[in-house]
Order: sequence, then structure tokens, then C-alpha cells
Amino acid sequence: MLIAPKSTRRSFLRNTAALVSSAIFFPRVLPAATLGRDGAVSPNSRLRIASIGLGGTPGKTGKGGRNLDEFLAFPGVECAAICDVKKAARELALRNANAAMRKRLKSAAPQLGPDALFSDLREMLSKLDGKIDAVCVSTPDHWHVPATLACIRRGLPVYCEKPLCRTLSEGRLLADTSAALNAKVLVGSQQRTVYPPILRSVRAVQAGRIGELKRVRVILHKGNPGVPFKPVPVPDGIDYNLWLGPAPVKPYAELRVGGTFRQISDYSEGSISDWGAHHLDIVQMTLGTDLSGPEEVEGSGAFPSSGLYDVPYRYDARLWYPRQKVEVIVTTDPKDCPEVTDTSKLVNGIRFEGTRGSIFCDRSKAVPSNPSIFAGDIPSRNADRDAHKANFLAMITRNAPPAASAEVGHRSATLCHLVYAAARLNTAFKWNPVTERAEGPNADLVNRSFELPRRSHFYNL
Repeated sequence: MLIAPKSTRRSFLRNTAALVSSAIFFPRVLPAATLGRDGAVSPNSRLRIASIGLGGTPGKTGKGGRNLDEFLAFPGVECAAICDVKKAARELALRNANAAMRKRLKSAAPQLGPDALFSDLREMLSKLDGKIDAVCVSTPDHWHVPATLACIRRGLPVYCEKPLCRTLSEGRLLADTSAALNAKVLVGSQQRTVYPPILRSVRAVQAGRIGELKRVRVILHKGNPGVPFKPVPVPDGIDYNLWLGPAPVKPYAELRVGGTFRQISDYSEGSISDWGAHHLDIVQMTLGTDLSGPEEVEGSGAFPSSGLYDVPYRYDARLWYPRQKVEVIVTTDPKDCPEVTDTSKLVNGIRFEGTRGSIFCDRSKAVPSNPSIFAGDIPSRNADRDAHKANFLAMITRNAPPAASAEVGHRSATLCHLVYAAARLNTAFKWNPVTERAEGPNADLVNRSFELPRRSHFYNL
């Protein structure tokens, strides 16, 4: 059984020395004409971006397609290539990219043709070596690390969707490799930069507006208790083996490769690593623990008894930060959040609770227990949806620091792994955020649970 590669500091340094001296790492220097100012690309220059993973369902644009469209709205950004294992997704993205470039330039812009479409990222990176300046990775979760590693080893900056990783060990591998190569990696944790209600709430909590922070409740939506599963032949127009990538070979099902992949543990951890990756990332930012984490974990969950889906559809967990003296509750039950009044819809949010008040926030609103908490604070009226991607372009053009580095993304994803492990094992354990290992009576069981069967050659593309 193959598992995701483990990375220790000693083995990592040894492997990195070999990596840098080998042919799989090509340092890339962008031409001076690419450099802009204030985070924007110069209108008189070009930044050629490739997109790996488009997402979506037949005829509909997915997250990767939307990411590409948003990058193409920036002056000077052009689409260099489109890579997806699904033919229909590639072709839809091609039409959208050409339309976006024509609209921005208000003229007959150079058109991308079929030769810009790829199903295999290895072929794309090989054929277009020197013709790509940056890459946006928007694949399903289990492909984030292999795809990003393949790009940064070739010296390419990467915007990688969250959660950064599916397993603890592959996240550490990517974070360490990124640091060793001084790679430019931005994780798509855009709640750090885009949404005024969340950012306003974080500022208020950090300024002591609710007194001493005691508890944070992270409310996430419930999952699906299960669906029947019947294998069917792989249809034309998809490279299914490549879609599976590092994950084990399993019978094909449309729900496996669609937007519901997050309900299957080979590829994701359900809502824990979907919205949880966003909200737990904000917890880390608020507590000032971007490079650390909790030290005690406990939880439980309800899992489907049969069918294709196998991640928890209901769960409760507690993370304890002893140095900050803050507990973080992660739950699918909003009963302790009076601000949540409509449970018929998907519920996601964060509730900060202090000694002098509380704030509930999500992307659209911030609700304080007392209006005086926000006294004198002038909120931003609208979300700056370009802010996160502007940060990525600024990283490339003027060496700006990332709003969410690979290390930060790995640490936030680790919280998802901890919640998932506690729910899956219905247990409590000590966590060492320095060694990134469980300690105490249940340590062996917990640490084994972090490893999944993986096809390891996909980590060396």
C-alpha cells in the first residue's frame, strides 16, 4: 500500500540538495517587461498564466474557470494554456478565456487555439517551458500538492486553491519544498483579504473590543448521509486515471468526479476542509498562530453507513489553544449561535465570544452583541473581490509577501485534518504543533489515521 510521502527535516534537507542539483528544478527569472507597480501588471507588458483544473459541471463554469476569468480581468494578464482532464471543461474555458481577453482589449485579441489545451499537466509544462509565467491550480483537493510541486520545481509562481493539501505529510512536503526553493505560492484563502465583515470582526477581536477572547465557534454545514453507488463505464472525454492522480484506483462514478468529490475521503474531508479551511484559517489569523496550532483535540461525528460518500455528515470537535487560553468549537449544529435564524439553508460562520461581548460574522455580515463593539469603526462597504489575486500578481511583479503562504495554508489545513481525525476516531488526543504529531495514549492510532493510500509517483511529476 502506497502512502503519501513522509517528510522529516533531515530527509527533507537531503532530498532538497538533490532536487536543486537535478534537472527537475529550473530557476526562472521573469523578464523586466513583466514587472509592474502597486501589485498590477504593466499594461504594456504581459503575464502569461496557465490554469490547471477548471471544475464545474457540463456547460457550467467551475471554480477554476472563475479564477481564470478573474485573473484575465487584470491589465496585462493573458491566458497561456488550459489544462483539465475533462475535454468539455477545457473547451468551455477556452471559449470563456478568448471572450474575456477580447472584451478587455476591446479589439480582436490574439485567440487561443486547440494547441493551448492539455489534459496532462506534464505535457503542458514540457511543451510550454519558458512560455508560462505563472499557474493557477484549481483542481480537486487531492491534486493540489502534486500539481503545485510540479510547477514550483520548474520555478513557476503558483496560486493554489484551498485547502492546500489532502494529507498532513503532503502538506508538510509542499510547505518545506516551497521554503527551500523560495517559491512564490499563494493559497486561495481569500477571506484574509476580500470580505469586510470578516476582516472588521477580526480587527475588533484583536483590539479587545469584546474583552478577553475565550471561545470561537466555527459553524459549518452538514453533509450528506450517503448516496447509492453503482459503478459505470468511464465515458468519453475524461482521462479518469489522471483525475484520480495520487488517489487509489476506484470504480468510476459521475458523483465521484463531479462537484461532490468532497464527500469522499480519498479526495477531501467534506465540509470540514471545504468551508472549514476558510473559517479555521481565520481562527489561526485571529489568534496569531499562523505558524502553530492547538495542543488538545477531541471530537466525534456521524458517518454514512453505506454508499459512495464516506466523510462525516455531522460532527462536533473542540480544539484547545493553551497559550492563548482559547477553545475553538467546530460543529454542524448552530444551536449556540442565536444569530443563525434560518437553518434551512447551508449555514457557515464564525462566532467570537469574549468576556465583554461577542461577534458573529460570515462573508455578508458582522453581528455584534452590542453596537458599541464597532463604535467609531467605519466599515468597508463592498468586498474587494480582486484583492487576493492582486496579492498574487504583486508577489510576482514586486516581490510582495503572500497573504497566505504555503506554510500558512498547510497549518490551516492541519486543523481540518485534526477535526477529521477526532471525528473519525471519536477520540481525544494531545497535539504537538512543533513536531506535527499526536502524543499521549491514542497517539499511534491518531498518527496512523493521517496517512492515506497514495500513488506516490504523482508527487514527482
